Amino acid sequence: MPLKRWPAERCATLYDRLIREKGLPLVIFGTRDELPFVEEILSRMRETPTVLAGNLGVRQLAAIFSRARVLVCNDSAPMHIAACVKTPTVALFGPSISQETGPYGAGHRVVEKDFPCRRQCDENTCRFAQHQACLQTLGVDEVFEAVAETLRSP
Repeated sequence: MPLKRWPAERCATLYDRLIREKGLPLVIFGTRDELPFVEEILSRMRETPTVLAGNLGVRQLAAIFSRARVLVCNDSAPMHIAACVKTPTVALFGPSISQETGPYGAGHRVVEKDFPCRRQCDENTCRFAQHQACLQTLGVDEVFEAVAETLRSP
């Protein structure tokens, strides 16, 4: 859902930092419909991740996630798949309420801002004066720190 997407430039900055500072092999996932968004992220990156967008089914995602050290994603089905296979997840929440639909289980972190309008959004329509402010205000540093904390956890 486009309204739940963190901006491409922030994704690119975060991904570059994770590769450079944490030495993580980074894999970008997404559906075929998300390929233009993935291309936008890649065009802004300096590092070179592996891209599997548009190529995997649910079982394949689950298998790959089960081997991952961490998944960084928006509020989406892959977040729940990762939680099911016990992959630590850093979930970015915007218009959805993490207490209702956040990753289930221990070891996950949610990064979000509590905008009062979030309870009025239907996940397709932003009703706030500053479009998508709930996600636009999530900074790269706070998401990077959530990933770093997740990686430090046993």
